[in-house]
Amino acid sequence: MGGISLGFGGFGFTLKHGLKFDEQWWGSFGLLQSFDWEDGSSATTLPFANVTCGDQQSHITVGGGLLARQSPIQPLNSIRMVSSTSPEICKSQIKHG
Repeated sequence: MGGISLGFGGFGFTLKHGLKFDEQWWGSFGLLQSFDWEDGSSATTLPFANVTCGDQQSHITVGGGLLARQSPIQPLNSIRMVSSTSPEICKSQIKHG
């Protein structure tokens, strides 16, 4: 999947590939790249990946990426939870050793 972005600060593109591991586990990875309007020298690069457990109504997503705007490179992490029912969304899917 791909896309473009246009805004007051600049323009860019996004590339993303999604994976389905089973009925409840999903993943994706991709790249977001943006440039300023003046000469494009102020570029921002964000490679990312995430894993999701659940469905559209109830899920947990854990993601991470590396934000690179010249230097230094900064790690980005996120955790998102959407629940319309119970917070124990993936409990039955996680096997305990």
